[in-house]
Amino acid sequence: MLRYLGPKLKKLKRLNIHMQPEFSTKYFILNTNKYNNKMILSFYLLELFEKQKLKFTFSLSEKIIKKYILFMHKYNYKKFNLINIIEIRLDNTIFNLGYSITIAQAKQLIIHGYFFVNFKLIKIPSFLLKKGDIITLSPKSYYIFKLCKKNLYKKYIKNSNIYDTIYICKNTLISIIYSILNIYNNNNYNNILIMKYYSY
Repeated sequence: MLRYLGPKLKKLKRLNIHMQPEFSTKYFILNTNKYNNKMILSFYLLELFEKQKLKFTFSLSEKIIKKYILFMHKYNYKKFNLINIIEIRLDNTIFNLGYSITIAQAKQLIIHGYFFVNFKLIKIPSFLLKKGDIITLSPKSYYIFKLCKKNLYKKYIKNSNIYDTIYICKNTLISIIYSILNIYNNNNYNNILIMKYYSY
């Protein structure tokens, strides 16, 4: 699993990424302009920043991004852009639904076998979902069940529109994907700049 172990707050400031949950807001607003005003951005540097922002936010490797771009060209996906494909990954969907606090935590829960998709155990964080898929939390660990309920409670305060996709049944949680959730609009990813970066 790809992990960035450096200072995350500095990375968020440098790439101008919208604040994520569980990060301190101390000095963020005051110091963000310090990074933006020092550089004269060229067109290539703008493309590079968009690519780095995408990689850091979703914890993706260069190999995975290139794989998705080739997938788009092969099947001529005009309805979806690169961001849409990343949004339907299992780890990102679990984070958006509120089962985990971070995407890294979502990946860990998937790899350890805590989630079923259409009642089949899936241990691949990059598994692509589709409309109508059913995500079920494994009842094998009561601690994980309590953790997910706690995360869901925090998520409902800010995102009440996803409440109808969650069902609590005894010691398990069931989610039905009615539509693709998009929580990252605040970061304003430029899909055109990212695609041009990989066209060189």
